[in-house]
Amino acid sequence: SITYILSGASKDEKIEVKPFKLSLKSIFKPSKFIFQFVLDKKIYEYGFEVSQEEVHREWLYKIRHKTNQCLYERNKNKYNFNFSEWIIKNDATKQFLNYLEKGTLSNKLFLSNIKDFRLDEHKELDILYSVYEWFNKIIIIKPESTFGFEKRHLSDSPMINFLGKLLNQLDTGIESFEVKEITIPKNIILSDNKLNYDKLLELGLDIYSIDFQMIEEKNKALKKITQHLGEDGISVEFTLLEESDGTKRLIDLLPSFYMLCERKIHSVFIVDEFNRSLHPLLTRKMLEMYLSCCNENTRSQFIFTTHDVMLLDQNIFRRDEIWFTERDKNGASQLSSLSDFKDVRKDKRLRNDYLMGRYDGIPDIVLLPVMHAFHSAEEDNTEDDA
Repeated sequence: SITYILSGASKDEKIEVKPFKLSLKSIFKPSKFIFQFVLDKKIYEYGFEVSQEEVHREWLYKIRHKTNQCLYERNKNKYNFNFSEWIIKNDATKQFLNYLEKGTLSNKLFLSNIKDFRLDEHKELDILYSVYEWFNKIIIIKPESTFGFEKRHLSDSPMINFLGKLLNQLDTGIESFEVKEITIPKNIILSDNKLNYDKLLELGLDIYSIDFQMIEEKNKALKKITQHLGEDGISVEFTLLEESDGTKRLIDLLPSFYMLCERKIHSVFIVDEFNRSLHPLLTRKMLEMYLSCCNENTRSQFIFTTHDVMLLDQNIFRRDEIWFTERDKNGASQLSSLSDFKDVRKDKRLRNDYLMGRYDGIPDIVLLPVMHAFHSAEEDNTEDDA
């Protein structure tokens, strides 16, 4: 949905939305997406309903204590603009809105059009660009994601120094971390400006250690290097291919934590399977590091999914910050907050109750009887063959 907001859709292009396939009713209904967020200490809600063919509804509200203020609302291709707080008296701005309205394709969000226009002459509409930029700053890290280093991240940069110190302190065995600019032989650069990885391996390089696309010069690349201390006290260079999956995962995650701890960052970071390949103590320490950087002025947010029950700890999170996912009888995922459950004391050991099923979100495993029946059937077949 975020990619759709930022990139929009071209004429006659299908909207990449996937309806819930386990319900015949849902397959033919538009999918709804709702986001609530804070901008300049004010709360907004942006949402839309889409099918693969068109936008059915789109809205932007300012959330207030008593009533919500509609900034704009779209039903199919009919619009209702209400920027009364800024009192649009400028005819040029009204004409501009009318131009945007008519120029928005039926399969494209109105908000997606904002990136293509300069709003310098229409200051009343700055909120639209601010909302678009809020989505543009969201960073999503999937299990297979890798952090793309850039030329500004060479070894003397603050972020690389931060990375090296943290990797050392997190007991990875790494003494230091470096990013160097190297020259790539032109004969291994393909016509589409990508690398021939077979020839790259012949040179002792690997896809984990090389960031090629981030350098403007066609035969330049960035090489990531770790240094370990050998038993004789001499520093030994490792490529990322020689590091463990857990260390590579840390190198992909830690730059985000560096940015999360920067006061000027107002972004949302979303990490899927945060604990993948990491020791439970590592994930806990990383979270404690981030939380120690937070104060009442912090505007960054860290959202993650995990199967690590060791993080079910009220010494780390408030009850409203812990959510469980449960698959219902129809196969749909339902979310519930720990704060929805009554009588959860502050000193309660959550993971014990969770594993016992009190908060839902645990699998209903019936594997043992199935395996027993399977092996019994195999033994009966063996006896029959004999």
